[in-house]
Amino acid sequence: MCEKEGDTVLLLPGGTGEGLGFFRVIEELNKEFNIITISYPFVKTIDQLLDGIQAVMNSEKVTSAHIIGASAGGHIAQCLAKRNPERVKKLVLTNTFVPDADYVAKAKKNPVLVRLLPRWLITRVGLNSWKKIAKKTVPADEYPFLEAYVREIYTYTDVKDQVLFWNQIYESLVQNYTFKPGDLKNLGILIIEGALDDAVGAERRKNLKKLYPNAKSYTFKESGHEIVFVKPKEYVEIVTNFINYDKVI
Repeated sequence: MCEKEGDTVLLLPGGTGEGLGFFRVIEELNKEFNIITISYPFVKTIDQLLDGIQAVMNSEKVTSAHIIGASAGGHIAQCLAKRNPERVKKLVLTNTFVPDADYVAKAKKNPVLVRLLPRWLITRVGLNSWKKIAKKTVPADEYPFLEAYVREIYTYTDVKDQVLFWNQIYESLVQNYTFKPGDLKNLGILIIEGALDDAVGAERRKNLKKLYPNAKSYTFKESGHEIVFVKPKEYVEIVTNFINYDKVI
């Protein structure tokens, strides 16, 4: 977090759980805002995770912040805004959707099987899933670097614990948090999406806009699920204009 006057932006990462996943936008955002980026501890419930995020904010003496949630981080961000709206100034939802019981049932992995499978196999499955999505939309000159970055994360992350972590987070999320039209109606929300984002899908993107009908939105026409990585300058410009002027270019 930089020590200067001004608003704070809190960054909530996606499935890797690594705050450094925002490395391509942190420096540019930090020119305008104080930055806090979170790496998730392997807690067991969504409320424990939200408590931890608020503890970080308290430690940094931040009463409220603009929240940016990317991918799975968007799910965490929506829960934080619903449970503790006083901590959220504006909400930016990037490459994400509304988590529900149907999604969780399909995404959940058998914990017994996860513990039995070798680490290398889980890592390979995770990498192959990422490649299948990324190869369609990540520019050819960007792909080798991004692949190396994702591979490095899988190398030093305990992928078994990570899979089990998300199982528990999503199970507790759908048990304790539901979202309906009218939720967060007093909060400024920006939805940033990729028109080619197969990880989210067109139907879920549409449902997110239905849930927050007053939200502003911006669509990257030629991008998929990696907007923060492949369109960092444009992304920062859009976010900055929304936070400072409540406008979307």
